[in-house]
Amino acid sequence: MHSYPPKKEENAVSMAKVPLIILALVLIGFVVYSINHYMTDRYSVHGDRLFKAAFDEDIASIKDLTQGGNISSDYDEWIHFKLGRAAKVRDIENYKGDDAQEVARRWFEAKFPEVKGCDSTQRPNLKFWSRVDSTSAQLKRQWYLYNWRTDDHFYRIFGM
Repeated sequence: MHSYPPKKEENAVSMAKVPLIILALVLIGFVVYSINHYMTDRYSVHGDRLFKAAFDEDIASIKDLTQGGNISSDYDEWIHFKLGRAAKVRDIENYKGDDAQEVARRWFEAKFPEVKGCDSTQRPNLKFWSRVDSTSAQLKRQWYLYNWRTDDHFYRIFGM
């Protein structure tokens, strides 16, 4: 039973409950916010990060960077930018195939209909590089399309 006036131990315990509850709520809120922020950032396309990962160029040297895509268990990311010359692609020696140039051109044309640098009239002005990395754990493809007349650059990485 409680005695009157309350003993010091009972008063201290009841007084400590409120700050502990507030601290627990703050910690739970922080954890929920951090996880949400981390997951949103992790599964969002960041054109600047994609550019830095694909090209050995200063991002300040390009103009009009636009991006799109989705990232989940499989991913598909793409960017378009302007640069007055061919960009320096990281690991260009591994870009061997050009078997999908028309497929890539049509794909970029559909994604960027407002950009005339990849429409069908620009075929003679396009340079194309592609890369396929296939392991037992993943399949990754990369396309780089460059129009030397309009300075339009298109890059896509996709796979699972």
